[in-house]
Amino acid sequence: MTKKDQYYNIKREGVAKTAGSRVLGNSTRLFYLLTPESIMLHLDKLGINSTGRCLPLNALENRVYEIEVEGGQWGNFIVAKFYRPGRWTKDQLIEEHSFMRELEQEEIPVIAPLEIDGTSIFELNIHEQDYNENIYFSLYLKKGGRLDDDLSCERLRQLGYQLARLHQIGSKKTFTSRPVLNVQNYFEPGIENICEFEHLPAHLPSAFGSEAMKIAPLISQALEKYPVTRLHGDFHHGNVLWRDSQALIVDFDDCSRGPVVQDMWMMIKGLGDDYQSNREAFLEGYESYGIFDRKSLEIIPHLSILRQIHYHGWVAKRWQDPIFRDTFPQYKEESFWQTILHDLIRACMELEQLGNQSKYPEYF
Repeated sequence: MTKKDQYYNIKREGVAKTAGSRVLGNSTRLFYLLTPESIMLHLDKLGINSTGRCLPLNALENRVYEIEVEGGQWGNFIVAKFYRPGRWTKDQLIEEHSFMRELEQEEIPVIAPLEIDGTSIFELNIHEQDYNENIYFSLYLKKGGRLDDDLSCERLRQLGYQLARLHQIGSKKTFTSRPVLNVQNYFEPGIENICEFEHLPAHLPSAFGSEAMKIAPLISQALEKYPVTRLHGDFHHGNVLWRDSQALIVDFDDCSRGPVVQDMWMMIKGLGDDYQSNREAFLEGYESYGIFDRKSLEIIPHLSILRQIHYHGWVAKRWQDPIFRDTFPQYKEESFWQTILHDLIRACMELEQLGNQSKYPEYF
């Protein structure tokens, strides 16, 4: 086995199963053992009386339910979020919840988890024959809203302003357990998961490994130039609800430490003049409250390929869960992976070209 193969663990045959792989199997089984009865029972132990109505909501990584409650202080409905076992430790969840409470206390439009007896992290035990495991879960007020995939400049300015406030609060403390957005935590595991994926054609792992070896240092060098702070981490249109023209920022499941531009680039859409006007509207709102280093826009291409590989690796890692197989059938096709490899090769060439320029293109 070559050094390259050892580094990215891309050998197709005889790959040792990691602890993470074993947890994956358990996590899928746990989610399918969750029943309305078990959920109602555990809510009752917390002093929450439900009507028995338990509606599953759309979710991939976690399991989320809307639950009707009786005579409670939180209205008629609450939302219960069950975290996928093995993904986050309790300390990491505590940091996520603490960050959300800090933001809520400063009137940032987020939905912080509910606390009961001083905690917002609860455990549901699933016991079946010789199988005994706990799932962490949290509870939230139900707040409705609409998604908006075609944001006006006014809404982009509003989001920029709120994001600047979020980052200002994020900079006051740090995460000690949540991950840093870097190659080691996101890109390398993504490549490993892709190369171990059961539907990846046998001739492609070496090609993915070869390109990964080229592009990983380019991403690392770019990201290391900028300071990190606490971030939302997954700030895009799908994680902002709109209520009476006001934004509500949701889903801090991927909160991490990274450069502030990570929370900006996915929100800006469009090409050419549309992209320029949308970007300027967003930055106008941000800079009305905080300072944004515009030079950091140069690492958007690096962040983009980092996210793409992390995302594809995430789907590959979760393939044992039937909901992923149903949602992403294209992942079984050779043509799909050929396209992903082509994108990686092209990204590597583009990043190499950017690294050789004395000045980055103005559209960044």
